[in-house]
This record gives sequence, C-alpha cells and structure tokens, in this order.
Amino acid sequence: MKFYVVSAGIKGISLVMHLRSKGVDVFSVIDNDVYKQGNEIEGVPIRPVSCLAGFERGADHVLIPSDYEEELFAEISRELIDIGLNIGCDFSKFEHMVKSGLESRIAGSFLPNDLDLPPEYVPAVFFDPVIRVNKTDEKRIFRYIAPEYKEEYLAVLKRLTENSLLDSYVVNTKQSDAISISHPDSLFLEHEYISPISFPNEWPSKMLRAYALWMLDFVDALDEAGLCLTDVGAFNASYCKGRFIFYDAGAIGFGKNNFNKLLEIIEILVNPIVLMSHG
Repeated sequence: MKFYVVSAGIKGISLVMHLRSKGVDVFSVIDNDVYKQGNEIEGVPIRPVSCLAGFERGADHVLIPSDYEEELFAEISRELIDIGLNIGCDFSKFEHMVKSGLESRIAGSFLPNDLDLPPEYVPAVFFDPVIRVNKTDEKRIFRYIAPEYKEEYLAVLKRLTENSLLDSYVVNTKQSDAISISHPDSLFLEHEYISPISFPNEWPSKMLRAYALWMLDFVDALDEAGLCLTDVGAFNASYCKGRFIFYDAGAIGFGKNNFNKLLEIIEILVNPIVLMSHG
C-alpha cells in the first residue's frame, strides 16, 4: 500500500518520522504551501494535493495526523472529498499505536466489510490485527480485536491486571460491551482517552533521560509478569497526568525480553539520550 501524509508542518513531520521508524514507505507529503513544495522531509517529497490525481483506491491511503483539531480535520476532509476520496477507506486520521510486522498485516488493517459498526463510531488506520475506533460524540477510544486474536489479548490483559501494570505503566484498558456488533466472536477493548498526546521528539533532554529510565523499569516489570514488548518504539508512550504511560497495549505479549530486544531498547532510547546529554 502507498501512503501519503498530510502537512509538512511539525505534526506531519512527526508522523513521517514515526512511519519511517516502523519501516513504512511514505510516498509523498501533501501540503498546499507553495514555499514548502519541492522540498523533502526525511527524503519524502512535498507535493500539492493535485498529486492525488492518480490515487488508486485500495492501493493508496492518505494519513492525517491524529492530533489535528476536529475543525482542521473537517476542513481537510472536505478538500479530499471534493476530489473524490472517501473518509475511512481512502483517508483517515492516523493513530500512533503501531506494532512490528506491519508490512504483512496492512491488508488486514481495516474493519471487516460485514462488521456493522454504529455510525457514531469512526475507524482509524491501525497497522496490526486490531482496529482503533473513535466515538465521535465522546472522548472514548476502542480497539477492535479479530476473533483469531481474542483469547491472546484477553490473556495479556488479565496478566497486566494481576500484576498491577495497568495505569502504573500501561494505559488503562478493559473489555467493553459498549459497541453492539454482529460478530459475537470478536472483541472490543476500551482504552483510557489520553489528551493531549506528546511525543519524545517534543521533549527536552532531561525529560528524555527520565523516559529512558522509566522504560527500563517498565521492561523489568514486564519481565517479572512473564510479559515482553513485541514492538520497541520511542513513540509507543506519552506523558499524561504527570507520568509516562505506555499506550500501545497491543505491543505487549507473553515471553521474555531477550538480549536482542534489550539491545533494541538501548539503541532506540538510551544511546540517543546519552549523546544528547553530551551535546
């Protein structure tokens, strides 16, 4: 699948960097500012919206930063709808909750066609076997779990609860029956709504150091619970209500954080902070 990112501003740049860190190939950044067009972000060209003239439904998708205000999102949506794109299947807000192995799972990253989702629930792009769903009239966020992953996610959730890791390290998550669906074997989880979301690239060096130490403590706590991270990413946590919180509950599984995983944590989180600390 070919991806376009809306905006060459700070939020668009953050999204491009996030996607590139996950190995996702971003085809183009869309921005109507003529002074930005022709430049590049992380090697990705900045082009006007007219570059979507060759848009292929099912093969292309436009991503809008998830932290855009609703009014701005609506304005961008109208512009994309005017050129023939449909919300949901052609463009959507991107939610910063990404797991590893996404290349093989992109085709399954949208809600099943026969899933009757009430109109007040809006699906967002999500690159793993689950789907994030936003309730438009409330600040509530749900995650759809396909039947084949249901037992695995419930078992991990139970282990997190038993070891008091929810809210202390991992975003509060619970099984939800708030959404009535036609798939009795499917599962919806509800996550605590985090707002505003801030990311490591926005934090000062002292905060980054604190984050790296917190992440190492988090890994120790997971080990003690018999759990591990299935995806190590600097963007999988945020700062909210005076504490760091890991909000990608889908990036936790059973097992041990082996040497390679710990080395990945050091390379992604610790080494850059050490370098920043030394100027």
